[in-house]
Amino acid sequence: MVLSVDDILNGIDAYKEVKIEALNDTMYLRPLSKGEWERTNSIRQEALGDYTTNEKAKALSRTQRVANIESQLKFNIKENNDADFKAQTEAIYLSLDNPGYGDNHPSRDDIKMLPPNVFSELYEKVREISGISDEFTDVSLEDDVDDFPQDG
Repeated sequence: MVLSVDDILNGIDAYKEVKIEALNDTMYLRPLSKGEWERTNSIRQEALGDYTTNEKAKALSRTQRVANIESQLKFNIKENNDADFKAQTEAIYLSLDNPGYGDNHPSRDDIKMLPPNVFSELYEKVREISGISDEFTDVSLEDDVDDFPQDG
């Protein structure tokens, strides 16, 4: 049987009962859609600073050129942490908005009041059931380090 687009899109409404070790109980979670995940990424990226690059080049001849590149990044760590927390809260909120809770799912404010270990575990479970992996943790750098040229 070939799935229709509606069947595929309804997959995000297929909530699951997920064991939360920090609570020693279960909660209903649903996977996030690509659009929802991108919305949480947009929230996270709101706090990224300004990055500017200026290149000054001076031609000495047709084949030689001297270039001076200046880069500057303005980054506010507090704003970045706040945006990351807001994005994670939104991801958990969207996942908890499912038929398992009806209209009684936890609010964003309720989610913000969770103990840190519960909050972190919920966020990881949302990522897991949504099929979201962290590109950087999936890559082993050991082979790259072993292959790095040695001095001498």
